Amino acid sequence: MREAISISPNRILVIKLRKLGDVLSTTPALRQIRELYPEAEITFLTEPLGSKVYEHSSVVNHLLILSRKPSASEYIGMCFKIFRIRFDLVIDLYFHSKTALFTLMSGSKYRFGFSKTGKPTWAYNYTAQLTEHDRTKVYCTNHQLKLIEPLGIDYTDNKVEFEVTDTIRTSAQRFAKDNKFSDKTVAFCVLSERSFAQVPTDLLKQIGNYLVKNGYKLYFIYGPNEKHLALKVYELIDSKESCIIDYGIPTVAEQRTIFESCCMFIGNDGGNKHLATAANIPTIGLFYGDNPLVWTPEDRDKHRFLQTMDNLNAFQDFKLLFSKWSFEKRIFNE
Repeated sequence: MREAISISPNRILVIKLRKLGDVLSTTPALRQIRELYPEAEITFLTEPLGSKVYEHSSVVNHLLILSRKPSASEYIGMCFKIFRIRFDLVIDLYFHSKTALFTLMSGSKYRFGFSKTGKPTWAYNYTAQLTEHDRTKVYCTNHQLKLIEPLGIDYTDNKVEFEVTDTIRTSAQRFAKDNKFSDKTVAFCVLSERSFAQVPTDLLKQIGNYLVKNGYKLYFIYGPNEKHLALKVYELIDSKESCIIDYGIPTVAEQRTIFESCCMFIGNDGGNKHLATAANIPTIGLFYGDNPLVWTPEDRDKHRFLQTMDNLNAFQDFKLLFSKWSFEKRIFNE
């Protein structure tokens, strides 16, 4: 346990670049920061896709958005913008030299960030070190909580969330109705934005056909310009009438809410799996390379994983795992 500190910041900056899953992992930390400092103005700095997580948030007051690959002028401009705001507390959850410079430029008295040694660095005066155990065995949300431990946090409050409006929820419900979702509709993600993490097509074919033979419908998930990739698996499914694949692509917030109409998410690890987690539905993550313990919530009643890389028995392992699923209770037994 690191030494606790007592502060009363008026303006707080939290930084986390990258994509949906990365930013969703920060939501327990932001939720607790808001509880600790209910009157503070909280600004969150992230990239365009990650910003969707906090568009309708009740815990974040302002968003600062940095391009995925910012030009030198944009990067320098962001440095000066942060400098002018004069934050009282900066929490850099990204662990990168370019965000370390943002932290230093803030001029804040309290600057939190990760370091390889766990000791103060040129940018941070409050640091934490992720151990090998943390990086390979600990759920990612707890990485963020470890950094802000001195502020007084609760490690058990580590569920991700994604707030939506009533209008978005109505739109998502209409989507499910228009596309004839049943109570046994599975959100089926058969593609990954990272080619090295893509689950083999033959395994996805076997899983998809196994599900439809057991009375489930498959809601194929894809983003802009990705439908042709989903179709490669769809064409291998025997029962096309059990598939939902032709639809107008929903927004990120709508997608998160559409998942509430699904009984489960099954598919590649990635942003959609984490959106499904935020929607509070059970998930089976299919991992090909990434460490599943880091990216799977700790609640094994609702969230399980299957490592598929070099696994010749992956389909048999999937069937064994799925046999533990109770549709009636919406949990995994054992």
